Amino acid sequence: MSDCCGNSNKCLVYACSGGSNVGQLSNEAAKALDSSGEASMGCLAGLGGHISGMVESAKSGVPVLIIDGCLVACGKKTADHLGLKNYGYVEITGLGIKKEHNVSKTPPNQVDEVVKAARKELDKVPVKTCVPDGSCCG
Repeated sequence: MSDCCGNSNKCLVYACSGGSNVGQLSNEAAKALDSSGEASMGCLAGLGGHISGMVESAKSGVPVLIIDGCLVACGKKTADHLGLKNYGYVEITGLGIKKEHNVSKTPPNQVDEVVKAARKELDKVPVKTCVPDGSCCG
């Protein structure tokens, strides 16, 4: 993952956390990235609710990664609605994991598969240039 203006500011990762196995896999993958120190988990509901500080953080220039569980793409639609550009994106059913309405079905090997795909996306996410005061990540 690229860093912000030479700093080690982390990517913000937003997970759909929906009511299915793939929604929960999204959440587990985001938690794993946060726990490892590779990203900071943000609140997708806060973005959807237009909570000003949360929206400002997402738009600040720090790399953003959205992990959606399925083709409904709630996270992607939220990011697009807010005008976010050049964010990383993973859609879990696109990885070949079937959506089931069972929130308890999140095998560790599937979490690992989603985290691996997320890491690949993080490496592609561009960072905005710094603003005149020398900051770019909020």
